Amino acid sequence: MNSQSQLSRSNIAASTHGLYYASRLVSQAGQGMFFAFLVVAAGPTTEGALGLGSSMVAMTVAAITLGPFGGWIVDRLGARVALTAGAALRLGAVASGLLVLGFGEYAWVVAFIYSAASQVFSPAELALVATLGGKRPAGTHASLFALQFGGQAVGGLVLGPLLFVLAGTGAMLGGAIVAYVVVTALAGLLALRLRGVLTAESHERTALHFGRAL
Repeated sequence: MNSQSQLSRSNIAASTHGLYYASRLVSQAGQGMFFAFLVVAAGPTTEGALGLGSSMVAMTVAAITLGPFGGWIVDRLGARVALTAGAALRLGAVASGLLVLGFGEYAWVVAFIYSAASQVFSPAELALVATLGGKRPAGTHASLFALQFGGQAVGGLVLGPLLFVLAGTGAMLGGAIVAYVVVTALAGLLALRLRGVLTAESHERTALHFGRAL
């Protein structure tokens, strides 16, 4: 690693790390509320159970079939740009839940769209560990897992049920939409903060790979 890249890494402010971790926490809370919405929207009947099961299958199929393609997109765009794009895609996917209010049998379509969007957001989020983690990437990964489970618990077990009790199913979805508006804004700010850092590291990798440099 050259001195330019080392200087860029050392200049990453604590507030930049804060944006990254805040994005993770809010996205997981939003995801928790969204999943809770899917459970309620599917309904408590046998048809609802089938609808919820089909939603899980749809999410799995999207992850398996689109995951490699999503990773390719992240590599092409770069992690900081892909994170913002992925957050915007997740926001659109969550907002599409408005179309299935009262039509729980179609919840699997929204679940598929959300999982497809996640194939861009999640790889970009993890790819940034190499830049933000510095000399402690394992510690950064551990923090991400803690925020994942903590955020999902807050969204799925606290905020989601609270919104449902206060204002019904639509409020749960509204909470998830608001969460991803915030995530998209945080991801955009993080992308701006990391612009110089990732540009320096990109130049370094290009110089070391002779095929690309020539």
